[in-house]
Amino acid sequence: WLRRLALLENLNNYYRFAVGSVRLFQESFNKNLELISKGEGTKDNFDDESHSSALSFYSHGRVCIESSRLLSDEAIFYTNNEKKAEALQEHRDKYAAWARDIIEKRNEIVAHPHNTRKMITGSPNSWGSSGELTFFTVDLEHITIKHDEYKLEPIKNLKELKNYIEETIAHLSLIWGINFTSKTQSLISSEEM
Repeated sequence: WLRRLALLENLNNYYRFAVGSVRLFQESFNKNLELISKGEGTKDNFDDESHSSALSFYSHGRVCIESSRLLSDEAIFYTNNEKKAEALQEHRDKYAAWARDIIEKRNEIVAHPHNTRKMITGSPNSWGSSGELTFFTVDLEHITIKHDEYKLEPIKNLKELKNYIEETIAHLSLIWGINFTSKTQSLISSEEM
């Protein structure tokens, strides 16, 4: 149980960090949109705070996904209830593509120069009023600017992360027969965007 508690605490902490990153992003993003709407700024006004906050969300989100995966692996392995294990696996399958996308964004953009064939170099090339940023990538191995775009949607992805964690915790509660959702659920609910 000590391992499970440590992973749950890790999930809790990194979810809070993800929420904080998106809040900072949203505040900075909205401030810059307001300047543009008043004619006092341009796309170039979007500052490092909004970009770095958006990028940091993907690091924190990846840790949440990994903690959830480890908890789920353990629950499936140790349960005697095949139906509950199958339900948890179906939940994981439902979110598999989404989780891969978050992990890829973290690994390809946030962790570079891990992959020198896909690096961002500076500010986003486009942004949207609902909080999306799009970056072009640079291939340093072949010295070319690629038109591969990475679209980051930290506000939308945080809402999806919240749903994923809530559902994972609900499945774990059923499998382990313990109602430990109250602390995590209240944290998630209190951190609404």
